[in-house]
Amino acid sequence: MGATATPTPAPAPTPPKSNLDLSKITGPYPLLGAFLVVVEGLLGFWLFKAANPIERSFAGLIMAGVLLGFLWAFLKFVAQSQREQLTPAGLPAVTPAKQEVTPQQVAQPEPEVIAGPDGTYTIMQPPDDWEVRQLSAADWTGEKLQLTDPSVKKALLGAPGERNVLSIRSPRRTSIVPIPGETVIDGRIFPTALEVLATTELTIVPLERASPPFYTEHSLEHNAFLLAAQFPTGVLSMQHISSTTLGPSNRRVLRLEFSQRLDHVMVNGRREQTATNALVIVAIEGEISDYVLLIQYAYLTGGADAGLTRSLEILSSLISSFRPLKLGGAAEQRRELREAADAKFEELIAAKGSDIFGVEFKLLVLRLRELDLNDAEQRQRSIRMVKPFQALAEMLGIEDEALTALWDALRKAEEGDAREYKKLVGEACAGALEGAQDAPPALPEGPPGAGGPA
Repeated sequence: MGATATPTPAPAPTPPKSNLDLSKITGPYPLLGAFLVVVEGLLGFWLFKAANPIERSFAGLIMAGVLLGFLWAFLKFVAQSQREQLTPAGLPAVTPAKQEVTPQQVAQPEPEVIAGPDGTYTIMQPPDDWEVRQLSAADWTGEKLQLTDPSVKKALLGAPGERNVLSIRSPRRTSIVPIPGETVIDGRIFPTALEVLATTELTIVPLERASPPFYTEHSLEHNAFLLAAQFPTGVLSMQHISSTTLGPSNRRVLRLEFSQRLDHVMVNGRREQTATNALVIVAIEGEISDYVLLIQYAYLTGGADAGLTRSLEILSSLISSFRPLKLGGAAEQRRELREAADAKFEELIAAKGSDIFGVEFKLLVLRLRELDLNDAEQRQRSIRMVKPFQALAEMLGIEDEALTALWDALRKAEEGDAREYKKLVGEACAGALEGAQDAPPALPEGPPGAGGPA
């Protein structure tokens, strides 16, 4: 009897390869998506292998519940994240620049809307008792620095330019009076009895990206921090920085929050638990220029003031009503602005080029004093330091007999004869030593904000 052949077992099926790439999980959203895929995949496998209709129905209900729970958690996470990034402490939710306006809407605003002084945005008309002012950047800065003398203000900030700063202020001022021995200021009992009068105010400052003195185009972050550094925050300390992108306008927004917390104080004649004096700077990206919304207000914690609450509600509505202009030919206008900035820079160089050269050349000579020109290596280093100044003088069109003699001596030093070079550099160093305490020429500056230094 022949041997019965043993059947060869069929090879085990190869499990399907997962398309899930763990290296792509680099943030919370991919992680949540991967979690959903894994859990729903396991539940789907259970549904497929269910032995009876009851088990299959139960698995389907769990799958639906997990999916709905995931969607609810995701939406709550996104909403909370946006709220934390956009809404300053103590204010109702704000949503500035989520919508845009057309040039026609700016030229002919609706009855309850006003256009910005520079014609690049609109905002809600405040109540009649709120003060609305249009100021130049110099006037606004002088007011914040409490400069009242026109001659001093002009000397420090320059002549007033266009009135492109919009200030909207509540008639109500919040009186915060410390209680000596009880009031705690930012965690410390501080010996003070001076009243603090907090305003509720919104100021909108347009920021040119290419600002004086050198008309170099800077980022939204640079301009926002520059303005924050120049704004008199006083005793307020920075508490929060956040950045986000708003939809559907897709504009970048940067928020800087300053505040001072005062515990156990009198607010408008009533004893309150906690009052906070706040300044929030919201920088919003524009198409041809950026905007800064400066928000000043005070709010209460553990207490209530009907008038203050109403002012904060109006302030929040004003912030949310800010609508920047949507331009059709933004690229062309940006090109024109760059050309205008280039022309202004050329004017600056023509007027102040010699001052710029003088400042740098004086610093050069002071550095050359530290070198021993009789040492060949140090002398070669000095030649490398002086050589670019010859090209700078030619670029700025500066002609001077002493400089011409120095350039000739520099050329001879490069060829090996350094006698005249050492003599002229030594004389320059001696002269620099005599005038070392003289202040270098001041370079041109402008007021903070729309005309501030870049």
